[in-house]
Amino acid sequence: PATPAAAAADTVVDQAPAAPAADPAPTEEPATPDTGTGTDTGTGADTGAGTDTPAVPAPSKLPPVKHVWLISLTGQRYEEAWGPKAVEPYLATQLRAQGTLLPRSFAVAHGSVANGVALLSGQGPNPATQADCTTASPVQPGTIDASDDLGQAKGTGCIYPATVSTLPDQLTGAGLTWKAYVQSIASPDPAQPQTCRHPEAGAPDPFGAPRPGDPYLTARNPFVFFATIVGDPVCGSNVVGLDRLAPDLATRDDTPAFSYIVPDACHDGRATPCAEGAPAGLAATAPWLKGVVDQITATDAYKDSGLIVITFDQAPADGPLADSRACRCVDQTAPFWSNTPDAGSAAAPGKGGGRVGTLLLSPFVTAGGTVRQDYDHISLLKSIEDLFGLAHLGAAADPAHKPLGPKAYAEYTPPGR
Repeated sequence: PATPAAAAADTVVDQAPAAPAADPAPTEEPATPDTGTGTDTGTGADTGAGTDTPAVPAPSKLPPVKHVWLISLTGQRYEEAWGPKAVEPYLATQLRAQGTLLPRSFAVAHGSVANGVALLSGQGPNPATQADCTTASPVQPGTIDASDDLGQAKGTGCIYPATVSTLPDQLTGAGLTWKAYVQSIASPDPAQPQTCRHPEAGAPDPFGAPRPGDPYLTARNPFVFFATIVGDPVCGSNVVGLDRLAPDLATRDDTPAFSYIVPDACHDGRATPCAEGAPAGLAATAPWLKGVVDQITATDAYKDSGLIVITFDQAPADGPLADSRACRCVDQTAPFWSNTPDAGSAAAPGKGGGRVGTLLLSPFVTAGGTVRQDYDHISLLKSIEDLFGLAHLGAAADPAHKPLGPKAYAEYTPPGR
């Protein structure tokens, strides 16, 4: 258990109680940043987007993680998923007790597309991605100013040009493997795509809402919004159905270095059921999530050097639980945020996508631990890049976005210590 002095710093790894601890009221935001001595500032140096020199921490500081599984849920805020108002014990009690919680983890904006794009590329939200891209239009003008240190594609639209690099592009360039496991991506029509399903360029998205017998949603699959992925045959082989997860987990060699796992609209946590009479919210998510987590944690790849990250791409945008709070790590008057309208206009005041919380499961993290530093989805991108020795893309090059550092991996002892 943390000592009283350590707990006062509010940024260290604490031991969690058996039940979720009390949390501030939904509208409460601390007036000052967490600047105590325990702040998890990470160890990497920011060298800027587009540089050839990887912005990496010293190898001895972070654990030798070889496999990352990122599970993206949606439509829940921290209080209901992980906090004292949590209604699903699997997430808030059972999983919580096994890993380290990041209670001050925020979505970048409202819109699943905006958050998925940020997590894969460090691109800030624009009006089209916040609206979940009802039409597969290219980002226009899509240019990146040479003076823009954060490599932001200007304008609005959905399909990012080939000048915008992604985490999958980085991994491929470093000789590492990646895969997206997207539940129900295979079309019910065997004559239609069974992998990498996406709307035609410039056309309305026919997969914007669940359909009878087909709960796949394009907006929850950020990989198809990048020209470097959707315009390459790799999309067909790497953006696949969830049924491919178990075979790939069978051996360490077949397990990708980075896996992005997306449930369909029947299991992803949204409050609206995917079909009449179907369960919704976390009651539908919990059994699905348990099945996936149990598969992963049983593998040698996880036991030896794995990390599971479980988060929500956004909190509710409307209704009684609407939440548009933003990470204090973001200056939303900064140039790379200038395309973003006030996302709070459709929800609670604020320019973010709400406080969602994130849970880490790994042999390298403290069971029942808590790290109270502010993070968002761009921070997660930066953290994954650091683990794999990659440069920081887009807004991840902003020093204000702190990556996970040694305090998040408290069970790892660097060599020589």
